[in-house]
Amino acid sequence: HAVKFPRSAQTEVAGLNDNGVTVGSFSRTNNVSQVNAVAGFYLQNGHFHKVTFPTSNNFTPPFNELLGINNSGIAVGDFTDSLGNMHGYRLNINTHKFTKINIRNSSSVTATGINGSGTVVGFFTNGVGKVVGFVRHPNGHVITLQKAGADMTQAFGINKGGLVVGTYTIGNN
Repeated sequence: HAVKFPRSAQTEVAGLNDNGVTVGSFSRTNNVSQVNAVAGFYLQNGHFHKVTFPTSNNFTPPFNELLGINNSGIAVGDFTDSLGNMHGYRLNINTHKFTKINIRNSSSVTATGINGSGTVVGFFTNGVGKVVGFVRHPNGHVITLQKAGADMTQAFGINKGGLVVGTYTIGNN
């Protein structure tokens, strides 16, 4: 069935766990310029919950999204700061506690998926301006993923066995 955040003009579902909890983003507007305020959400037991990372350093208009969730109720997503950089975070939907996901020497981090053990995947902009994928283990250890010869590598999901899916681009392909 269709999922629509109440009174939204657009809703995007990006993740789903085995307990039926969905995560994504929504906007109350759908401007021609496509510059809309966007908030994250999770839908649990038929109830929608708006999610915005608690910061006073938001982009204008604000942008926030949830992209993945595991069966323990730990969701991952990101928000855009006033300079246009993305910042990844984890949200425990049971305790409503936010934790920022930092990658050393990165100006922009997008967290896209999380598995049952709490390993997070996504992508970031490194010190030389290249977008590379990452796997961040619960102990903080980060593994970067970069396809040889690619201009951009992104990780989107990870399963319980640690297999990662994503994409890479070479030039405009």
